Amino acid sequence: MTIDWKRTAVVALGLSLVGAPGARTQTIGGVGDYWVITNTDWGHYTAAYGDPQWVNLEELLAGNAPLSGAIRTRGLLHAGPRPQSQSVRQYALALPADRLSATVSQSLPIQPGVIIRKDFESEADTLNLHEVEVVGTFQAPVGSDRGGPTGFWFWAYAAGPSRGPRRSSAHGLLALADLIAPPDQRVGGTVKVRGQFRGRNLFRDLDTAGAPIDGWVIKDGPVAVWVVGHSPRGKGWSLDLDSQGDTAKWVEVTGKLERKGGVTRIKAREVTLVASPASVP
Repeated sequence: MTIDWKRTAVVALGLSLVGAPGARTQTIGGVGDYWVITNTDWGHYTAAYGDPQWVNLEELLAGNAPLSGAIRTRGLLHAGPRPQSQSVRQYALALPADRLSATVSQSLPIQPGVIIRKDFESEADTLNLHEVEVVGTFQAPVGSDRGGPTGFWFWAYAAGPSRGPRRSSAHGLLALADLIAPPDQRVGGTVKVRGQFRGRNLFRDLDTAGAPIDGWVIKDGPVAVWVVGHSPRGKGWSLDLDSQGDTAKWVEVTGKLERKGGVTRIKAREVTLVASPASVP
């Protein structure tokens, strides 16, 4: 699908996900259940924009959008290329292929609000092409978000269930989701996966209970896993476990899949720096 970044359109699974700061686990439910992880001060936004109302993405793309108040919707995230300058990275929500229609625009341009921008941009590559839910508005930002983005902007988001593992053509490469569903099927065996480097659990993607002392985290879409036994470095490169700046990097990890104290982790024997999915044509 080709996303037109200049277009200005007028937003019952049981999978356990990791998400943004504020709540580490959320059960995906139907539309009537809240799917959004509380990653900001909800009281502030409720007071400013009211309680979120659910609006199907099709309705928003058809121009049937409330121009005031809080809106909650879901779609496939499309993240534009990371800009080389200080320009703003472009994002959009798109309909899945089975819901496309010739009568509506194909995508809704969206932008994270000031308070959530840093967290969201750190996850954009790993959320790209995955289903996400956002809560936002078409109203002009107020308060701490004043001077922020225009159009549809959001202050909370959650990763949705994957529409199937994103496998690579590389021999033996698995998706992180393959390691946890079912979790014990591959325990004890050698696995090779790719994920976004998340440092020493810098974004609280995983519960700190049972966290390995020497562990660090990789993440792909809604799934994160601990890596132990090998630092994130190789010939000519090294990533800092405490640097959020390094979390834009992706790595490939090969090692033994373990389960200790109910925690899934990879005991790595090899770590390789690889290109992020967003940089691959």
